[in-house]
Amino acid sequence: MSKLLLFFFVFYGARFVHAQSAVQFGGALRNIMHQGDLSAKVAIDTIVQKAVYGLGAATGLQGEWVIWDGEAWHSRVENGRLFTEKTGTGTAALLVWSSMSSCFGRDTLLSFKSEADLQTAIIAFAQAVGVDTDEPFPFWLEGKAEIDWHVIDWPAGDSLHTHEKHKTAGLHGRRKLKAARIIGFYSPKHAAIYTHHSTRLHMHLLDTRQPLAAHIDGIRSKKIRLCIGSDQAEAVGP
Repeated sequence: MSKLLLFFFVFYGARFVHAQSAVQFGGALRNIMHQGDLSAKVAIDTIVQKAVYGLGAATGLQGEWVIWDGEAWHSRVENGRLFTEKTGTGTAALLVWSSMSSCFGRDTLLSFKSEADLQTAIIAFAQAVGVDTDEPFPFWLEGKAEIDWHVIDWPAGDSLHTHEKHKTAGLHGRRKLKAARIIGFYSPKHAAIYTHHSTRLHMHLLDTRQPLAAHIDGIRSKKIRLCIGSDQAEAVGP
């Protein structure tokens, strides 16, 4: 971690109290994995509005969702080809979302070589600025990144769900992007609900230049901006 970033943590951590945005969700990974419940849990048109950010898997595991500032993007696979559209309708078997009415850390730049490194950096920054890391919160990243991604296309009638099959059922690839948009959710409390047991993060990629809304399997970046979603950020120091 750079000395400049550490200075930013100390300086701003002393001046601000940070109220993180509430996180909402519908569906649960464990119900998908253990019960094969792929039914609709959230209608997209009931939650999309300005300042809402979210991610999830489509009903039937037929694609991925990203909601970015009230705009919903859906990627799906048909006959081995990727289709992505911006749409205000559709449903999700799993969806996590939050209203990020303001943003703390917009000018904070992170550098990391893995998702584990990113998680460590996010926790350190959040604690420095007064975010309660015992509770979930949303965040986004924007900038240069190399990302391993997948868009799920679950075979109809297949009732055997594993994490590896979810990564390989559909399309997957790697993109090096100059203007990646990544929506993510941190939680120490929601393993098997909307995070996997091996991580406290769940992240999706939105690429609007070569349209793609996809689950992130791996991520690396030398310089990317971080924002932690907040309801308010009030100065309490001089």
